[in-house]
Amino acid sequence: VRALLSDPGRLEAMRQAARRAAVPNAAQRIAERLLELAKLTQSLERIGGE
Repeated sequence: VRALLSDPGRLEAMRQAARRAAVPNAAQRIAERLLELAKLTQSLERIGGE
């Protein structure tokens, strides 16, 4: 951590890379998809699927 704090150029490069990789609302989208999958699994179990 100290090495990063003492290297503003590297820190800026990491900041820019993080921005490029970012996906807006990623956590929300993942949570919604997991809930959809959980509901699907429950539905399949009710009708005898696996």
